[in-house]
Amino acid sequence: MQLFIIIILCFFALYGAIQMFMGMLKSYRRSNLEKTLFWHTLVCVKDNEEILEGLLRSYAYDECENLVILDAGSTDDSMVIAKRFANDNAFVHIMQPEEYIDFLLTHLPVKREKI
Repeated sequence: MQLFIIIILCFFALYGAIQMFMGMLKSYRRSNLEKTLFWHTLVCVKDNEEILEGLLRSYAYDECENLVILDAGSTDDSMVIAKRFANDNAFVHIMQPEEYIDFLLTHLPVKREKI
């Protein structure tokens, strides 16, 4: 009977050690994946001066890591508000559509297949 209990305890100890190792491996893979990918939030702005400052402050409150403001041809003071906010917060980047496309092409891994 004691041998049976010892075998079961050894089995559960081995199972626990394997699960702990698998959890550590998943955590390591997840942290490396997050380091290789560039995550950002994109806000497309066109004539939104009434709500823009509140929106940007909510992103700052939520501790957004990277915020890209894309100017879609605003004719009001939206970009003035955005530039002022970008000067106060290092995580905010203002881009034109062409700049954003170039940014994506240079920072995102593209899988090329032979035809």
